[in-house]
Amino acid sequence: MSPDLPNDRPRRPPLALLWCGRGCLIALAVLWIVARPRLAQRVGGIGLQTLAFDLGFALFLAALLVTGTQLRKWGILVRNASRRAPLRALWLLVNMTLSALLVLNICTEWGVIGLMIGIPGACLWIGLLSQSHADSVADSILRRSPLTFTAAFLALLLGEAYLQVYPEKVGGGGGGNPALGQLYADLYQFNSLGLRGEEIPTSPPDEVFRILAVGDSFTFGQGVVHDSTYPQLLESMIRNIHGPDREVVNAGKTGANTVHEVEWLQETGMGLDPDLILLQFYLNDVQRQARTSERATNDWIDRWIKRPFHGSYVVFKLRRTFDGAVSALVHRGTPVEFRDFAWTVRNHIRKNTSVWRECAQSLLTLKQLSKDHNVPVVLVLFPRAFSERGKPHPANQEIHAEVAAFARRHQIPVLDLIPALAHLPPSEMIVSRADHHPSPSYHQVAAEALFQFLRQHDFLNEETVAR
Repeated sequence: MSPDLPNDRPRRPPLALLWCGRGCLIALAVLWIVARPRLAQRVGGIGLQTLAFDLGFALFLAALLVTGTQLRKWGILVRNASRRAPLRALWLLVNMTLSALLVLNICTEWGVIGLMIGIPGACLWIGLLSQSHADSVADSILRRSPLTFTAAFLALLLGEAYLQVYPEKVGGGGGGNPALGQLYADLYQFNSLGLRGEEIPTSPPDEVFRILAVGDSFTFGQGVVHDSTYPQLLESMIRNIHGPDREVVNAGKTGANTVHEVEWLQETGMGLDPDLILLQFYLNDVQRQARTSERATNDWIDRWIKRPFHGSYVVFKLRRTFDGAVSALVHRGTPVEFRDFAWTVRNHIRKNTSVWRECAQSLLTLKQLSKDHNVPVVLVLFPRAFSERGKPHPANQEIHAEVAAFARRHQIPVLDLIPALAHLPPSEMIVSRADHHPSPSYHQVAAEALFQFLRQHDFLNEETVAR
């Protein structure tokens, strides 16, 4: 026997280290099983997405079990790779981490599922190889990874530079689009109250009938010039009939929800001495409550996973492109992000979850506020832009029906804009491909429907409102 043979054999890792590693893998497997319900709620989705999640979950458990029986093999593999090319091994680890973060930001829930399938799948495949073959594969990856990752990240940087120069090509709707700040830099004007528009006195003259339009970015008029927003259009229509002593104040706040809006009315809005309040409602007024209540839980996700890429134009465009592909292939053309949150909101209402109860309680608080100050309130339901087939999403209709029924049970006048918008072509309902907020045409239809509703129910008659 050759005297050099014993030195060529890989040394066994210490037995205590092996059992420590196995204990960590067992603990991770237990945590994985315990976390399954929460993971399924956040990532599982419906249909094909559920099947893919179940496959990824099972593969992850299988990979943990197999790896637990091959810790010695993995220890030798990692040690050999780090000894042969320590800098390349470190470079590979850093770039794999960055790539995983990019996948999570671009593919969101499907990205999580992809990692759940891809990483365990690779571990199981390596586990089937012999030690020498696994070392050969690791050596090949270490040789090729610098060029591969450098080329990929260089392509992303070039794409980012191009979109920074041409932000209108980012596209993809208004939700979180980082290019909109650049596109709308000179579009908005704010008064000293922090509201959109010209300066107004805190208390109007006695002869002025003041209407307060409260809402989110739909009321604010994201992507629309001030005079084309529905509050300003409504003001013009009312003044044409009732004279110049009528005004509509745009109190829309981008990113606000029903809870925020009612709190603002309590703290500031009622101090503006309104004679009538219009409260605009959109689906994510319910959905956003979930994000608000889970803010503490999701802080680490936002800080370490989403925030580093939050302002990236190319990541946003890739995410929307991926969502569009999933929508076309899996969800029959319905935008995946809208489909997911629309059904989620509907379920919150149907199951009477704390998310919906928080929103409903704010509406009841508004009703009491209206009674205490003798100021009538009208709830206005704004739908999302219709699909290319010219119909609202079924969940959108169901949510409006549920919210309208709740409002009527509590004697809150309500106007649903879905029927009024039925004749408007879907392509004319949005600002642009880069921003899916209501277009000037949408605002025009909303103002006309509101004007007719207010006249029909005598809300523009000072004597009727006073009673």
